[in-house]
Amino acid sequence: MASFDLILTVGKAYRKTWRERAYLFRMALIPLLVKYICFAVAIFYIEQDNIIRKTIIMLPAYFVEGWFLAHWVRTVAINHRWPFRPSGDDAKDEMELRDRGRGILGGAITFTLINFVMAGYFTFFQSYIPVDMDPKHPDPQAALAGAVMMVTTVLLFRFIWSYIPMAVNFPFSEFVRKLKRLSTTFNMMGVWLVCFIPSVLLLQLSVNFIKVVYVDGGALTSFMDGIIIFLQVFLDMVKNLLCTAGMTYAFIEIFKWRKEK
Repeated sequence: MASFDLILTVGKAYRKTWRERAYLFRMALIPLLVKYICFAVAIFYIEQDNIIRKTIIMLPAYFVEGWFLAHWVRTVAINHRWPFRPSGDDAKDEMELRDRGRGILGGAITFTLINFVMAGYFTFFQSYIPVDMDPKHPDPQAALAGAVMMVTTVLLFRFIWSYIPMAVNFPFSEFVRKLKRLSTTFNMMGVWLVCFIPSVLLLQLSVNFIKVVYVDGGALTSFMDGIIIFLQVFLDMVKNLLCTAGMTYAFIEIFKWRKEK
């Protein structure tokens, strides 16, 4: 049976992420820069309701962040660290580099595809559920679409984390087979919420503080706009690190992966 301790898993994720903060910061510099540039372009030059266009602009950011998170998965799951340090045994090093390369590339590509598919998924339902819909007098078609979206989101939630088994070269068929129980999906959603909510709350508090304290003539300056964008990008990456660590620890228990040393 696929199961894990939710509280223990989340605690490990937070402790591991904090202990490895210096290591993660060094590895995150390029992904953070690329994500900041792409996100700024998407914010300033793309219509906010055009999810597909924004996602296309963000594709380079998704790929480099996928590379970053795939390395993080391997660090948490099997204690592989970045950058690779040769052992001196050429044959062994070649095998390990091939194994790492396949996992990192697979994780990065899968993370990118997941974000692109999610954009299409939300765009599809957005066409049936108007943003300005009155919740007190919902359109029957919109209400049905909303119900279908909720059910499919729960059923598909486990696949959002497919980049984690791909990063450690774990068979996708085994990943699907082990996670077929709905109770496991609900536990995974619990891990996601506990790792997701603090970052979102911190972002909201930070943005509201900036808007209250650093407003110039009733509007934010370009500099403060840049600070807000950086906070959004940085805290989103922190959220992804915590969620990835949490799910990786959950999968260590479910799939019996070799634990960190």
